[in-house]
Amino acid sequence: MTVGLPGAGVPGIPTQPDPAAEAERRQERVESAAGQFEGLLIQQLVSVMRSTVGGEGGMFGSGAGSEMYAHMFDQSFADSLTAAGGMGMRSTIERSMLGPAAYQRMMEQRNDTALRPLTPFEPRTVGEVIEARPPAGSVLSGMTGRLQGIARQMLGSDGVATQWGRAGRLTEADLASDFATEGPDGVAAFNVRDAAGFEDNYKCNLFAFEMARRAGFEVPLVGRTRGWGYMGPDGVTADANAGQLRGEWGEVVTGETAESLDSAIVRGDRAFMLTGSSVDGRSGHMGVVERVHEVDYDEQGRVQRVVFDGWEGRSRGAMHLTRRTWNRYGNPGGEDARGGFDSIHIIALRRPQDGARPERPIHENANASVHDAARMGESEENRSFSSSSTSDRPNESSETHP
Repeated sequence: MTVGLPGAGVPGIPTQPDPAAEAERRQERVESAAGQFEGLLIQQLVSVMRSTVGGEGGMFGSGAGSEMYAHMFDQSFADSLTAAGGMGMRSTIERSMLGPAAYQRMMEQRNDTALRPLTPFEPRTVGEVIEARPPAGSVLSGMTGRLQGIARQMLGSDGVATQWGRAGRLTEADLASDFATEGPDGVAAFNVRDAAGFEDNYKCNLFAFEMARRAGFEVPLVGRTRGWGYMGPDGVTADANAGQLRGEWGEVVTGETAESLDSAIVRGDRAFMLTGSSVDGRSGHMGVVERVHEVDYDEQGRVQRVVFDGWEGRSRGAMHLTRRTWNRYGNPGGEDARGGFDSIHIIALRRPQDGARPERPIHENANASVHDAARMGESEENRSFSSSSTSDRPNESSETHP
């Protein structure tokens, strides 16, 4: 016997909350509270200033109706000042209570007319568009071909590398960089053992950057509590929002057409990565691009949706995905969709200059390592037997051979 589930709106049956509607209601409450607080503050300031004007009894005298007139003046004047923009207190309160991402969306809605460009955004094309491009899944040459080759090594025969999942535990065979710096308190090595292999942590950024590093592309490093580590997706997306990546390890190319991006991939002269930040405290996400199928932009040139083939570190492990969809907040739908992004950006990867390392620290220094420093010592003693001495280093093979 099959029992049908009641639809939304059936009396007596609670419906699932709508996150967008709930966020809108919270925004309205915060706006109202912030406006009332600033209005009350301005009213108190006006009252104090007015009391110093006009000598005895103030500017309204000391008659029977003076207090009523004074209160009416204070309230009206304060309301007018608040409506005109106030002292900036309201926006400070709103930003603090909503958070930067939600506050930015609110300001865009509030100033929609002012922010809307005079002419609609037109995605740009870089280089020649190849009309007859090979089908998805084809073996590629050039820069993205290098990524394909590294992906085959990292994912293995079954196509899913579970150690890159949330519950997985990484080792120095997975995060294989031998980058280290010497500081006043000791050696700061690449963070693996000191982070307990990042067990019970999302590893999308670790997988994406390690894959890029092994393929010979530049990657950003940040100083961690102990040692060095890869930059997180929220930090990368914040840099991309500003239009420039700290460390200049890549180029923000958001705004290009899907045809332009995919043609560059097929030509072999460019490779790409995706980064996104999420709303309501959710973690951001990163992925490495193999092919680009669709990119939709809004009138301001922000990515609304991108459909691509590529590789991601997900909850159950790292894997290859076809026609994967990333959606910006408020744009549902698509195949194997990941939604709720506050911002999505496309980044072109860069090769290091001749002889330079692929790791690009964006901090001047990092705290000394403990367990990873010992690991570096072990590697020095057993260098001739270390797997990281050759195969785990960045791929230095030909550009045209995956």
